[in-house]
Parts: sequence; C-alpha cells; structure tokens
Amino acid sequence: MVSITKCKGFFKRTVQNKRVYTCVSGKGGCPMTKEQRNRCQYCRFQKCLKQGMVLEAVREDRMPGGRNGSAIYNLYKLKYKKTRRLQALCETILRENARNVSSLSSSSTLAPMSPAITSVARSLNLPSKSAFANDTDIMVNAVSNLSQLPKRKKNIIQELIDIDRIDSLINLKGLRISHKGEYENGISACHRLSSIADEILEQLVEWTKMLPFYQDLPVEVHTHLLTQRWAELVLLSACFYAKSTSSSSQEPLSVSSTTVEGTEEVSFVDSSINLQLLQKRLSAVMGKNIPLEDVHKEAGPLVEKFTALLNSFSRLHITLEAYVCLKAITLLRYTLPNYDITKINAKESILQMSYVRKVSQIQDQFVKALQIHLSLNENGARLTDILTWLPLLHSASSVLLHSKMFYVPFLICKNPQNLGSSVVSTLSSTESDEAVATSSCS
Repeated sequence: MVSITKCKGFFKRTVQNKRVYTCVSGKGGCPMTKEQRNRCQYCRFQKCLKQGMVLEAVREDRMPGGRNGSAIYNLYKLKYKKTRRLQALCETILRENARNVSSLSSSSTLAPMSPAITSVARSLNLPSKSAFANDTDIMVNAVSNLSQLPKRKKNIIQELIDIDRIDSLINLKGLRISHKGEYENGISACHRLSSIADEILEQLVEWTKMLPFYQDLPVEVHTHLLTQRWAELVLLSACFYAKSTSSSSQEPLSVSSTTVEGTEEVSFVDSSINLQLLQKRLSAVMGKNIPLEDVHKEAGPLVEKFTALLNSFSRLHITLEAYVCLKAITLLRYTLPNYDITKINAKESILQMSYVRKVSQIQDQFVKALQIHLSLNENGARLTDILTWLPLLHSASSVLLHSKMFYVPFLICKNPQNLGSSVVSTLSSTESDEAVATSSCS
C-alpha cells in the first residue's frame, strides 16, 4: 500500500475522533496532491480509503498494533455512509432543478405576474412595465458576462445572517398604535393599513440590494424574483419570528392552552386563539373595537392557513442559519415573466434562458450551503423535510395574496407597539363592518 506518513496521521485522527467531512466542491472529485490535499478533507479521506487504509486498523485506545473490533467503528462507518447518502440526495435535487430549467424553455404556459410588480419596480427605480421584452440590447450586454460565480472570502451563510432584516420587516410603521393627535391630523389607521404592502416591499427591496449575489444579476431579474416571491418571504419570516420568540414553556406540537387574556402568545395549533389575537391587535391599531365575527368573516381562512403553516414549520426545528438559506432559496425560485411568447425572437429567448440558468446556479449554491449546515447538526431538520415544506409555503402565499390583508401574519406574531396605552372604543355594527372592510384594503 502506497501512503505518506502525514496521510497516515490524518487518517488515524479522523477515525479516532470520528470526524465526518463534506466535500468543499460538493462533487467529491477534488484533486489530491501534496500541494492540494489540505484543501478538501473529505476527498483526502476518500483517497486514503481507496489506497487501502482500513478503519478497523486504527485502535480505539490509541495504542499501536493489532486490529480493533469495537462497535464504535461500525457506528462511525454508518455515520459516514449517512453523510454520503445525504450528499447524494442533494445532488439528485440539483439535477431535478436543472431539468426544471430545461422544461421552462419548452413550456408555453407562463406564470402570471403579480400586481405588486409596479411597487417593486418603483422601489428599484425601474419602469412599471417589465423590461424583459424591451431594451434587449442592453440586457444582452449584461448576460454576456454570465459565468461561474466568484468564490467569496466570507462564509455565505454568515453574510445572509448579517443582512437579515426580520425585525424591520415585522415592526412595520403601519402597524403601530397611533397617538390621538395623529388621527386629528388626518393620518387614519385605514390609510396606514392600505400602504402596508408598499412598506413590506420597501423592506424586502432593501434586503435584496444587500444580498451577496445582487451584483451578479440585472435589476430586472431581481424585480421579477421579488414580484413573484414576496408573499412567501413574508410568511416565512413571520413563521421564523413566531417560533424564535415563543416561550420555552409552550410546546407547539401539543394542544395549546394559550389564551388572549393570558400570555398573548401566538398558537401553533389553535387558529381560534390566533383569530382572537388578531381581533384584539387589529382593534388596537384601528383605534376601534372590531367584533370577532367580522374579523372571522374577512380573515378566517387566512388565519387557519397561517396557523397550519406555523404548525408544520415548528416541526422542522429550523435554525437561524437554515432560515436565512431557506429565505434565499425561496427568493430564487424563478418563473418566466408573463408576455406573448409568439412575439419573442430567438435573441430574447436565449437571453431569458440564460437568466433562468444563472438564477438556478445561484440557488444551487444555497441548497448546498443548507445541506452542509444540516449535515453538521444531527438533531436538526432534514433537507428532504425542508424542501417538502416549500409547497405548503407557496399554497399559503396564494391565500395571503387573495385576502390582500398582508399584515395579518405580523399582527398574529407580534403585539403592535404602544398597545398598553391605546384606548379601544366601541362601535356600532355598521361602523365595525366599515372598519374591517377598510382594514382589509379591498
């Protein structure tokens, strides 16, 4: 058996310490030379095994000589095989992602654009109409530079954590309790609630501009991505905020005993509790008492859907690192813009598919980063469970967009500021109906 003394020591330390490595490239084929062997410990260990080094030859008691038949090495091999299976699963997902990209080019059914495109374009200083079908020459120059993403010195997950704006997104100005003087000056609660969508998009646009891949894509592509996915980002952020701020005494997987009069915590299982929370907090924001039956009529289906989403999310045990990765993955789910496909020339078609491949390539980076993070946390979520949860998120976002009550997840998850000093008055039945109608921004 051909081996090097340093590689023998590396192999021995790896087995004795039961270390499990992951390939830095995600492919498991890094070159192994004396100069490059320290760059990828996973491939170095695989090379040791291929060269004939035996796991059982390393003694558990760290003494030289003889083979060790301890079950600890069988456990180690199982652990290592588990990691390799997880890596294979990730590669399968990435291949399916690539096939989806190919299917988009041959599909004649295009996803409709969200009405929020105007607000996103305005925030990014773009015309209200998407530039995908216009200014082709300008965009061709941009796509000519599409190549492999540069390697970043900083950890990509840490970059996402540093720029996350979940507190700013949850604490919207439009959901704060207004002082009496503000009502007298004409700043009504209805006006503030009607502008919630614009405020949400402004926060998400600022987050988008700080993403590590922002400079790698044209602004038009970011506009399209945010237009398609902003409602999913709202729900994902609300779910993580609710889970991360819930008290340790509350078990989200059991029947909750939380009441509005008690701790005022969001429930992960009982939508009626969350409906009461919404009624109380919406009344505080409006400065008027809104009957529970009116809130149920307008927002009941959305509250039920959001509560079910909270329950499924709580079962994943998502960490902060996994959350920021999942947020980027959600944003990078690309669908082609909605326009007449018969009017697209070959030049524009190639351009659009280049963007699809580019976005898919960036998304793959975050899927790999998430997979590596999960492999290092044995008691955490599984990649398959997280990816299976994404369709539930998309389904809930459709209900949110249909209701137009974009503030509901935030009011359920967090008390509006100055709630204790607000004075809630009682309305007649007619006035309360008007309050709910205006608060739903219909």
